[in-house]
Amino acid sequence: MTYYRKNESIECKKSQIRTRKVIPQQPKKDPSIGLVIGYSCERNSIATIQKELEPKAPIKSEYSHLDLHDSIKGEKIRVLVQGIRRVKPKKEGGETGTHSIQVMNTSTYTYAKISQPFKHIQDALDKRTGPTDLP
Repeated sequence: MTYYRKNESIECKKSQIRTRKVIPQQPKKDPSIGLVIGYSCERNSIATIQKELEPKAPIKSEYSHLDLHDSIKGEKIRVLVQGIRRVKPKKEGGETGTHSIQVMNTSTYTYAKISQPFKHIQDALDKRTGPTDLP
């Protein structure tokens, strides 16, 4: 299932992130995960679970989605990847008519969260079901 609301998140052992712009951050220590590298993914970003956590229990946020092929889509996504080795994005052409896309495949624990949803989708969801704020 695909999730679009602000602060929706996924946690997994292996994932694929597709975005038009990746901004890597400096390694830092996260209290619940350990040493991580953060990535700010901007302009039409998608994060999809390729391999579930074992055991299937959230580590970073109790509201995270954990099922295989669950994904989050948003204008901006914040990604944390366990370890200090950077994931190199591969450029693929033809995602849209004129824009290429960068693809990152992670092979360690990954946490991804929507920091800025698509405005038109968020507005439509709020009209249909009312505003919902996740922590």
